[in-house]
Amino acid sequence: LVTVIPYWYHFGDGSTAGTLCLLIFHVLLGLMATSYFQVILTDPGTVPSEWHEAIARSEALKRQYPQCHRSGLHKPPRSHYDPITGRLVLNMDHFCPWTNNTIGFFNRKFFVLFLFYTSLTCGWAAAS
Repeated sequence: LVTVIPYWYHFGDGSTAGTLCLLIFHVLLGLMATSYFQVILTDPGTVPSEWHEAIARSEALKRQYPQCHRSGLHKPPRSHYDPITGRLVLNMDHFCPWTNNTIGFFNRKFFVLFLFYTSLTCGWAAAS
């Protein structure tokens, strides 16, 4: 009702412009919510245990990949240790308190989409 009443007041009952504004707003809101839940539910990219096992079997690979100072595990390229979750994350960007999840390789696309749809939704609400 918070999003519907201002449009009804401004455009009047049954207005095509008001209905179109409401439809666009709710589509954007749905896209924003979908991308938000995908960020929350998608694993950011924890380094697979098979990778660590392969490193443990090969001395050449142990020399090739640096060892993480905090976890003691060998790090793949562009991976970082997340102190909040206590794990190595592939292509880690940051820990986001709004999603309570680390932003990494597998959920970065959904995070960027969430930011994009949030901006569009806020812009549409402010402009209309």
